[in-house]
Amino acid sequence: MNAFYFPLEGRVDVSAAGPLQARLEQDLDTLPEAPRHVILDLEKVTFLSSAGLRVLLIVHRRCAAQGGTLVLTGVGRYAHEVLQVAGLDDVFPRYASEAEARTALGE
Repeated sequence: MNAFYFPLEGRVDVSAAGPLQARLEQDLDTLPEAPRHVILDLEKVTFLSSAGLRVLLIVHRRCAAQGGTLVLTGVGRYAHEVLQVAGLDDVFPRYASEAEARTALGE
């Protein structure tokens, strides 16, 4: 497996960030083969705080350590603005859909 897809939804804030990070790490650690890339779908995210951005950066570092990339899909106007204000809008490649992301990642 080259890429792991994980959809996010709702509020990704301080109360959700810890459980989200733990779930992502558990899911990634239990896969039979470690994926190089992670695709996070933000289409259903209604709020993204600095704690949520921290989770994105942790996953980004994990991917980079394995020679991979964290990519985002479904980035709406709100999430785009949050990434832009945080100075992270150029850090994560973005695609319109999971299929587009997988194609770009060579799957």
